[in-house]
Amino acid sequence: MLQIWVRVPEMEVWTKYNRETKAFAGYLPPGRHWILPWERIGGKISTQAKMVGGKCLNTQTEGGITANVDWSATYKIVPSQIKLDLRSTMARTLPDFSEKMVRSHGNNCAARVISELPVADLTNHGNRSRLERRIRQLLVERLHPFGIQVFRVMVTGVELPAKVEATYQAAHERIVHAYSEAEALERLHQAVSKFSDADMERLVVLKQVHALGQNGVTMYMPPMMTSFQSGIRSYGEARDGDGRDGRKPNGPSPNLSTGKDGGHSEWPPVTH
Repeated sequence: MLQIWVRVPEMEVWTKYNRETKAFAGYLPPGRHWILPWERIGGKISTQAKMVGGKCLNTQTEGGITANVDWSATYKIVPSQIKLDLRSTMARTLPDFSEKMVRSHGNNCAARVISELPVADLTNHGNRSRLERRIRQLLVERLHPFGIQVFRVMVTGVELPAKVEATYQAAHERIVHAYSEAEALERLHQAVSKFSDADMERLVVLKQVHALGQNGVTMYMPPMMTSFQSGIRSYGEARDGDGRDGRKPNGPSPNLSTGKDGGHSEWPPVTH
């Protein structure tokens, strides 16, 4: 009885069948194997890691809004983990249809997860990792009996109807604007908390002047006028009164201004 040697390369697993009955006869892992005369080599299964992508179309979210989700998964085939009652079936499926199988189950798992989530969770990038973990968990549970290990699932895109997308974009912009205003107010509060009472009074006056200026009103600052009037009065008293040496200055006191009766009057006039 003639037997032949076969060498299965690394990162591959071969299948063998009975020539007469065409029944599945087993898997051949990497290495040398004897093939009996009534046996033949069937398909060859690659055990290298692979990536497959999918697109879950027209899936309704928890609120009834339709969404399209793009995803990808990294996986590899481990024939030794296939359940005994499934080994014959998977020996005919895995060599040529593993990618199609993973994509089909991936779309179903993604649709299930999306149907359990509100649309806000899909548009929030902070929830993206939670969405990926949930899809991977379901995909692992489904594919493990078939000898397929799923390492990673990534959600690469979420498409919503144009009107819904515009609404959520506007809401996001409002949130960003409100956050910026709150941050600016916080910085202003920190700055104002360092002001003294005098600084706060000057700030109130400046705010009033600014408001009046926007309405076309010109405002003269009372402190400036008061200081000017006090300086003029002091000058007149020094000229009319005693000097530092106790003597009155020679000559008549100069008139700063003359009233109707020829007497002295203050300038600028001071209202008492």
